Amino acid sequence: MYVDLRSIGSNGSIYNDSTLSFTQRASTLLIDFLGAIHDQLLEIFVDSTELDLSAAGGHLDRFANAISTTRVEGPVSIKEQRHHEDTASVKAGVALKKLDPTFNIYVGSTNKEADDSEVSYELAREAHVIFGDLNAPLKAIAGLAKGKRFVVLVDEWSDIPLELQPFLADLIRKALIASGMTLKIAAIEHRARFAQVSKSGQYVGLQLGADVMADVNLDDFMVFENDEQRAVNFFRNLIYRHCLSNLDKSVAAQYKDESAFILSIFTEKRALEEFVRAAEGVPRDALNLLNKAAIKAEDRRIGVEDVRAAAREWYQSDKAAFINQDVETKRLLNWIVDKVIRGRKARAFLFDADRREDLIDRLFDSRSLHILKKNISSKEGGQRFDAYKLDYGCYVDLIKTSMNPNALLDDDLAGLPTDEVPDDDYRAIRRAILDFSDFAAAGNSAI
Repeated sequence: MYVDLRSIGSNGSIYNDSTLSFTQRASTLLIDFLGAIHDQLLEIFVDSTELDLSAAGGHLDRFANAISTTRVEGPVSIKEQRHHEDTASVKAGVALKKLDPTFNIYVGSTNKEADDSEVSYELAREAHVIFGDLNAPLKAIAGLAKGKRFVVLVDEWSDIPLELQPFLADLIRKALIASGMTLKIAAIEHRARFAQVSKSGQYVGLQLGADVMADVNLDDFMVFENDEQRAVNFFRNLIYRHCLSNLDKSVAAQYKDESAFILSIFTEKRALEEFVRAAEGVPRDALNLLNKAAIKAEDRRIGVEDVRAAAREWYQSDKAAFINQDVETKRLLNWIVDKVIRGRKARAFLFDADRREDLIDRLFDSRSLHILKKNISSKEGGQRFDAYKLDYGCYVDLIKTSMNPNALLDDDLAGLPTDEVPDDDYRAIRRAILDFSDFAAAGNSAI
């Protein structure tokens, strides 16, 4: 079962709507997630020739009922109309009979009084999830796998607001993990919060190490600076598979060797390595870069300059366009460029690992900043920092200028020729510490 957290629910924006109560946002998220699980379980049993739908039907119904009882109802206005009427009457009349000429007289009057009023009541019901009602049918369904296992793949975890993530994690711990199903979550470490711990030590969510473990760090495979050869091999294979999947079978049959195919695309190994560095470990960016670099090269093989021109264009059209919509974020990026590149001749900096700044996170989310390494100590020791580097496209314009960064950080003395993008390494990264209070103090005077 694959659950993309960007697309669950009929209106994903409700999770970010601060005008709604926290309970309503969290409960809606839980219900939408469970609804996606239910729909995919039903689809699996309907399509499978091995699994028994009749055996699972009752459990799926119980699961659906458990979801429906967790709805949140906000304030409900009930109007009651009251109507009160008093009536009194005395009649008057004359009766004339031919055989008995007598008169009968009735004197009376009618008085009708009505009292209409409206009464309003405000009712609110706090939603809660009964995990037992969810766990029992899920455990029963997992038992119908006949020696196999149900695997739940949760993608784009970091797209969920940070304050809601621990509550979704708690649901997963108490319902999915306890049912015997296998769970795999794809998340950006810097933008993930799996647990919320109280002062008494109680926690809501998933504890890394106790409930789940961090398995594979994809940056180890895709980021050039972490392992150059492994990253190159990953993107070589990505390009090979992607291109061949779009070629006619008769043409694709000519390229059975991955190395030969890559050599038919790039002028040299250095051009491929430059391409991998420019991708910054993001496969989607890599495919866009490949497209733009191929257009630059036309009928030639792709060279280093084509990669740099494509990176510059991709940054300006995608990342810079996003940043330009936010004045404060753009101002911070320009300030970092001024302080780090122009001022220190470096393209990476250290930032307090225990401090969270919304503007830094926005630059990270826009892929204008990348985390180079986490939890490194300063030269004096003690305090821990995360090392951030500016996106390749952000500084590629500075090549062959006096502002070209000639080191990763300001005390990396290796240096490089002015026509090269400096390599990323971790030597002597101690002094380039970015003090965010300097930016705050600069106010509107920042670049």
